[in-house]
Amino acid sequence: SWGTVGGGCGEAEVFARAQRVLATGRPELVEVNLLEDQGWESDSICGGILDIWIERFTPDASTAFLSAAQTTVARGAPGVAAALLSGEATESVSQRAVCPLLGNGAGPMEVDDRASELACPLGDTALQSELVAALGDAQLPAGNSGELLVGAAGSQFWVESLSPRPELVVVGAGHVGAALAQMASLAGFSVVVLEDRSTFAHPERLPGVDRIVIGDPELHLRTLPPHMARHIVLVTR
Repeated sequence: SWGTVGGGCGEAEVFARAQRVLATGRPELVEVNLLEDQGWESDSICGGILDIWIERFTPDASTAFLSAAQTTVARGAPGVAAALLSGEATESVSQRAVCPLLGNGAGPMEVDDRASELACPLGDTALQSELVAALGDAQLPAGNSGELLVGAAGSQFWVESLSPRPELVVVGAGHVGAALAQMASLAGFSVVVLEDRSTFAHPERLPGVDRIVIGDPELHLRTLPPHMARHIVLVTR
């Protein structure tokens, strides 16, 4: 196992239910009530009620979804991953879809029908339309955040933003550029270094850098693919 959802009785309940989900393959939504945990002194109770979604993850059955999610993030454009938690179409519960979005991810979500992922393919046209409409009424904050959406027919969708890592393009791999690239990598940026001097542009000097491009920086800047969260720093000689 990896990770926790809080200790005490709640953790034990989730563990027991997870064993059942592994055996049956049927997902479950588990309510963990920390208000009822009497095993701690009153001033130590975290309190609150958690809803934990448990499902069996099978890599082979999730290949299409994971591939679509990876493609959406690689496009450098906003998108969301949606999972059906409940609804009239019980046979579709736990199905997942990737929805590429138009714009910069802020404000109402408009699904990009032109994307290759074909706009939230849930396998059921009615469910797909319900999800797209619910997304249009929602505003999901940027970053790795999630929200529970309820469609017009009562279906519940768990929706998470698919935000690409912010990108920093460092033009110049001298002392300043190398230090900046390393700091940006530690801060979670995807780092690209452009440098025309091969003696400066090698991995040993640039730990953590995702891509090193050797050649005319001006030329390579003109050919960078679009990215919604790109920053460019010029520290050339």
